[in-house]
Amino acid sequence: MATLRRDGVGICATIFALFAVVDVSSLLVRVDFDASRLVRAGPPLTDPAATLPSLTVVPSAWTFDGQFFYRLAVSPFSTASQVAGVSFDVPALRGTRLGMGVLGYVLSLGQSALVPISLVVVNVLGMTVLGALAGYLAQALGRHPSWGLTMLIWPGFAYTLAVDTAEIVAAVALVGALLALRSGHMFWAVAGLTLAVLTRESTIAVAAGIGIGALTFLILHRVRPQTRETTHSAAISGIVASGSAGIAFLAVQLYGVAQFGVVPLLASGESNLGVPFTGIVGGVARAFPPTSPGQILDISSLALILLLVVGGAVALHRSRATIMEKGAWIVSAVLMLSITGPWISAPSSMRAGTELYILTVVVVLAVPRSRMPRVLLTTAIGFVVLVWILTVGTMLARVPQAL
Repeated sequence: MATLRRDGVGICATIFALFAVVDVSSLLVRVDFDASRLVRAGPPLTDPAATLPSLTVVPSAWTFDGQFFYRLAVSPFSTASQVAGVSFDVPALRGTRLGMGVLGYVLSLGQSALVPISLVVVNVLGMTVLGALAGYLAQALGRHPSWGLTMLIWPGFAYTLAVDTAEIVAAVALVGALLALRSGHMFWAVAGLTLAVLTRESTIAVAAGIGIGALTFLILHRVRPQTRETTHSAAISGIVASGSAGIAFLAVQLYGVAQFGVVPLLASGESNLGVPFTGIVGGVARAFPPTSPGQILDISSLALILLLVVGGAVALHRSRATIMEKGAWIVSAVLMLSITGPWISAPSSMRAGTELYILTVVVVLAVPRSRMPRVLLTTAIGFVVLVWILTVGTMLARVPQAL
């Protein structure tokens, strides 16, 4: 197992941090340094008459999921119908996405007035840690740490920084777990996958794929050429980490039943899952032909998701990614193609595609240089960068006004 070095990793982490700081600073200037406007809390799920003085309410057209993480950060385990003026739309589902809320609560020292700032800080610090982990992971894949910057250009992170949601925290946990599995650190693999599941329930697909891949490796009792990075001990770590994440996921489901009377996974599953490709087809039908910049970005996000699926599938048989990483990619791709709800807008689809993007980067970077068509790779990265620029520009240009 190769020893990881710090060469270049610090630069990668610094660039991630600089982007996060510059992006958030620009957003704060646009909202008159009122961090609570990034929460995007507004009617009908936020009652202006019941909110705390530290929260600015925005018009209903600007509301987004950040208001739910704000409520969790104010009181992570409350089952009241309303907390600080905010109500959950799907209580069992929203109330069990605890990772981001608990971190925001801890960083705010339990002071509700500090929560809008703490949520911003959590994501900025998360981007910094993600940069370091991405650099180390690129190195573990046989690349220079600077290839970790390919994770920075995922447009979903630009949305997350602007709306106080949890994708960055989940990404840190996921990348940390993947790196730990490659580095032989079972404890951190368990911690990473468990935190990911407690932050975003969709990451259970990654944990399941890792477990399936590890079990397959142990059953075969041999190392295939494309999975030669896998070892017996790594497979055992994968099974333990996957199982621990599964237990955490089950515990969250039972917690949801106990607190809200509904299984969280079933609370919105019927409206968010369907036959593969039906969600994408419906999204294209709604946004095509595009008549506004927003619909152009919606179409671009759909194309980006399809690029991940097609590009990852093509690279899969050439890649030297571990069988656990490949298993995680396959399960995540199937899940992404089967969901229906997030295709209504670019922010939703690109946030939902975060895990698939991370795993696609891993699979592609693990392809030997001699078998990697540079033109295709450059074109794909160029398209991602273009959508990223459009996303950042859109988020900086359109910020919510106070109600």
